[in-house]
Amino acid sequence: MRTFVAFLVMVQGAVCQQLKSDVESKIAALASTYGGAIGVYAKDLESGNTISVNADSLFPTASTIKLPILVTLFIKLKMALLTLTTL
Repeated sequence: MRTFVAFLVMVQGAVCQQLKSDVESKIAALASTYGGAIGVYAKDLESGNTISVNADSLFPTASTIKLPILVTLFIKLKMALLTLTTL
């Protein structure tokens, strides 16, 4: 099983276009070694500069959506609004 770790790097100040292009190229090269599809978007909140690779692609959130559903379930169990036998 392959593991992929995504990270965001916030860059302060002005980012020249060449650096932006280099960073995007390195992220794209790393992504090409991964067995799936990735999307990356980072924005410097001070300067507004952005870095993006496949940022406009849509990705299913099947695994991501499970966490808030489980949290809601546990809250309802704790409040006795549900029981394990009603599930």
